[in-house]
Amino acid sequence: MFEYNTVVGYSRLNRQKQVPPHEIVNYMQDCTTFHSEAVGMGLQYMESIGKAWLLKAYHIVQEEPVKIGQKITVGTSPAEFRGTFGERQFYIRDEAGNYPVRANSLWILIDTAVRSPIRITDEDKKAYPTEKVFEDIAVNRKLKLSPERTEKGVFPVMKTYIDSNGHMNNAEYLRLIEEILPEDFRWKNMEIVFHKEAMEGEQIHAFLHHEPEGLGISFENRQGETLTTIKMQ
Repeated sequence: MFEYNTVVGYSRLNRQKQVPPHEIVNYMQDCTTFHSEAVGMGLQYMESIGKAWLLKAYHIVQEEPVKIGQKITVGTSPAEFRGTFGERQFYIRDEAGNYPVRANSLWILIDTAVRSPIRITDEDKKAYPTEKVFEDIAVNRKLKLSPERTEKGVFPVMKTYIDSNGHMNNAEYLRLIEEILPEDFRWKNMEIVFHKEAMEGEQIHAFLHHEPEGLGISFENRQGETLTTIKMQ
């Protein structure tokens, strides 16, 4: 398990003065990166061995919005390794010991030279002893959205969206949903599946799906291939 402490600043907030989904993901992304660096398996090391962990899916539960000035602890724990996949849990804890945010995630190990999944070895996981912090949040590799949908816009993948893995950073999809979600929509459960990488210069088509409960969002490239699916309730 790994934790770091921080204070919620103004630059993390949306117009409702709350931490939006993309910044929640940024907190978790920072936490897993700090963890990897702390155990000697950070970005430089992974680049040297030609491997990378790519995020496949999230399930995020928000009990309460995170707000400005809160002193929070962001934590993570590897939960399980199997085949080419690693499961990692996250949480945000406040000063009172409550958990406004908890999440589970699924990652896949790839060979960066060929961009293909590879089996996780004992060497890959030796620095990450597994410990499940909670048992009640499952992460899914597939999401089924309603076929009833409305196109909400086309967005270019700008160079500022690209991270060190050479593709659009996963948090940027959640930044884009701020453009298409109804202003009064509030969520407690969010599931995300990343299907295909988006590269600089691509055009992303955004669709809002009309679900029986909550909302669904999908992003596709110009060829109609699904990049990311999101379900929010």
